[in-house]
Formats: sequence, C-alpha cells, structure tokens
Amino acid sequence: MEKQFKLDLQNLSVNEDGKVMTFSTVAAYIGVPTDQTPSTSEHGWHVVLDPQAAAEAVSGMVGMGVNVCWSGRKEFCKHDAKFKIGVVDEAHIEDNKILCSGHIWQ
Repeated sequence: MEKQFKLDLQNLSVNEDGKVMTFSTVAAYIGVPTDQTPSTSEHGWHVVLDPQAAAEAVSGMVGMGVNVCWSGRKEFCKHDAKFKIGVVDEAHIEDNKILCSGHIWQ
C-alpha cells in the first residue's frame, strides 16, 4: 500500500507573472503522533517529533526542496532534484507547530 505525506496548504497565492506560487502551511506537529506512518515505514509505526530535536532542526528546513509525487507513479516519487517543484523560504516553531512558507514554480 502506497503511503504519502500530504501538505495541506493554508495559503497559496500566485505572483503577477503567474510563474511562482507562494505557500504557507503547518509542516508538522511537535509532540503529537502522526496521522499516518512515514512512507518508508513498513511496520505501521507513527512518529512523534521531540520538542528539543525539532527546535534544533527547524532552521535546516530553509532552502529544502519541495518534491512532487505523482499519484500512482512510484518512479516519480523520489528525492531526486528533477522532482523538485519549489523551495522552503522560511520555517519556525509556534506553539506545537512547525510552520513553513516558500514558493512553488509553475
């Protein structure tokens, strides 16, 4: 069974030339079990992010690529640079949420 992490974008806007869309979203919750297992887990384990580890790692999200995964096409669901559709420009922690924003190319 294929498992995917889906990003529920809260805010999506398109710039004037229509070639870049900006987004902002909750990337993860800290101290709360995930709804689904990570796509690499075969055992059904859920993940709980540790507050200290999240605080130390959140700055590393800046500059991270945003991948696309085409439904039903496993060969298009890898961390290869050719599957990058955008970049995270900003990330921070607010309450128990990791918030990030960035841009997606059209």
